[in-house]
Amino acid sequence: MIHLHRHCYELYMCLLSTAAHSNRKDNALRPFPKYFIDENNTRDFDRLIVCLESMPSVNTLYKNKQELLFKEDNTLQDATDCLSTICKNKDAPLLLKFILDMCHFKSRRVRYISVGQYIHERGLHKTIPPHIIPDHVFEITHQDRPTGEFLKGYHGSSSDNFFSILTNSLQNYSNTEQMKNGSVYGEGVYACEDLRVARNFSSGGSKGWSKSRFLGSEISCLVDCEISKGTGSDVESKVGEENNKYIVVKKSENIKIRYLLLYSQVKDLSVKQKRDRSSMILVGFYVLFILFIFMMRFHTEVKMEARSLYQYVMLMYRKH
Repeated sequence: MIHLHRHCYELYMCLLSTAAHSNRKDNALRPFPKYFIDENNTRDFDRLIVCLESMPSVNTLYKNKQELLFKEDNTLQDATDCLSTICKNKDAPLLLKFILDMCHFKSRRVRYISVGQYIHERGLHKTIPPHIIPDHVFEITHQDRPTGEFLKGYHGSSSDNFFSILTNSLQNYSNTEQMKNGSVYGEGVYACEDLRVARNFSSGGSKGWSKSRFLGSEISCLVDCEISKGTGSDVESKVGEENNKYIVVKKSENIKIRYLLLYSQVKDLSVKQKRDRSSMILVGFYVLFILFIFMMRFHTEVKMEARSLYQYVMLMYRKH
């Protein structure tokens, strides 16, 4: 059986939507779902975007469940049955099957884990600054883990690249149009030893999935990798500005993505409304408190004035 966790479903919907809306979508959305390629071998992005927007939200699809189960030899039929009463787009089962295929490659698996578990597994309790702690973490497990000595590195990029990164791993795009930040220290895949430095390279991309409720409609991402040292100059360490340490990896096969770290830049509308409502309540209490203090002081001053006036009247009365 294939297990599709609710958070993994939403992750792929977000990454697919961001890549499909990117101004670099031809490069960002790889592999492209074969079901949306027409008889002329043309990739139909418009049809894919319509399908993405028609897909049910997590709450609609999963209701109170954490996972959905699909038979490995019958995923398309199971996907059709799953969506039959909640989504009328005929392409929806094909897209859901594509997501199942992406989540469950034979050589790797994607699963959601808690942020606390990630920090514990990577031993980051004392080194990760609070403002760099991710909002969500997905673990990528591989059948062929790195052997021998390896380094840990982080790689940040625009969020519209992460569907391809998660599917194809990190690739060496030196001297191509896909290399956005240059190659100051030579050709290869660049990683940072410091999470804070990698965070500077991660940014929100294009439009996300409008129905995202858990991850947020705008996200930024980076990956935590294990890098086999290899032989010779396959992997080189460089020191950049402000003593930031970079790892330049010439062979993509030396890199294994272990974790996808996700930061929600803008939470969903309901969360934002709750936060705004809470802020208004706090402001209201503050205004009432100020008014209470003012009234107390005013009342005290009136009492003092009345007492002074009474004392003055009594004094004048006694004189007469």
